[in-house]
Amino acid sequence: MPNLPAVNINVVPNCIDKNSLKRGLLEFSFSPSGDEIVAVGRLVKEKDFGNLITAFSELVKVHSNLTLRLIGDGPEKLYLEGLVSQLELGDKVIFHGFSPNPIPYMKGACACVVSSKIEGFPNTLLEMMAVGRRVVSTECADGIRSLPGVVTCKTESSDELCAAILCSLKQSKRDFLSSVRAMRKYTNSIDAEAYVKELFFDEK
Repeated sequence: MPNLPAVNINVVPNCIDKNSLKRGLLEFSFSPSGDEIVAVGRLVKEKDFGNLITAFSELVKVHSNLTLRLIGDGPEKLYLEGLVSQLELGDKVIFHGFSPNPIPYMKGACACVVSSKIEGFPNTLLEMMAVGRRVVSTECADGIRSLPGVVTCKTESSDELCAAILCSLKQSKRDFLSSVRAMRKYTNSIDAEAYVKELFFDEK
């Protein structure tokens, strides 16, 4: 809306519904191996799961116990399955398919990853921050670099994505706990109730 006076524009960050997340965790039980990396989204080019799979192929050379779980379906599935075969990853990459409730998988993962080339703003990332242990994201949207507790990297670089995931996995216990606290504090501050209060009742 180029004709709106800039002085009247105030950007409010995306919000999440913490109560919905809690309900999602109660819907079913998931027993993670503790060695899963989880990514969630439609299997489309914009999500750049091919880049993630390539990064993962390097990652397992260091952490051979890891598996990658892709939660979603879409037109890129055949291509991605071919890439997994080409990189000889075998059953190290799990194509879970669409899930109406990916929250338990996020919570159970040792790391959650957003690998997109470009996004408006990925709400999935906020959900990962609210329930996950470690979160890695490409800088696919404005503001991601400044998110607390999230390890970020440039888009469309498998080397940088691999390095970012390794950095997250290598965190000391102190840094790990600090990151989790920072992510939870941030997501608590953008809960739907706080969002509505800021949008409609803030007197500033």
